[in-house]
Amino acid sequence: MAELLAPNQKGQPGFEGYLSPNAHPSRSGCATAATDSVRSDGSLLVNVGVNYTLRSLEFRLDLFNALNSGDADISHYYASRLNGEPPEGVDDVHFHPLEPRTLRGSVIWRL
Repeated sequence: MAELLAPNQKGQPGFEGYLSPNAHPSRSGCATAATDSVRSDGSLLVNVGVNYTLRSLEFRLDLFNALNSGDADISHYYASRLNGEPPEGVDDVHFHPLEPRTLRGSVIWRL
């Protein structure tokens, strides 16, 4: 995780932030990785956050998937079967997309 703003000392008033780019070039996230016969496309995920600390309160904003990437979070290659498909199934890449751009705000009260 790369620091966007200098971190403040714990409990001291001030801003703190982060920029977290996660790039995965073409990778093999499939069950056939041993043979390397099927490869997933690469993905890029960028998260950004900032928080402000004031006494025992911390106000935080996080922006997940800041670039709104539609890449696959994870993918696997295996046989599956839908109605009308052959009984042995069809080999294909099954994937879970990244969550869409999301803004989350939070307030933390430290006792």
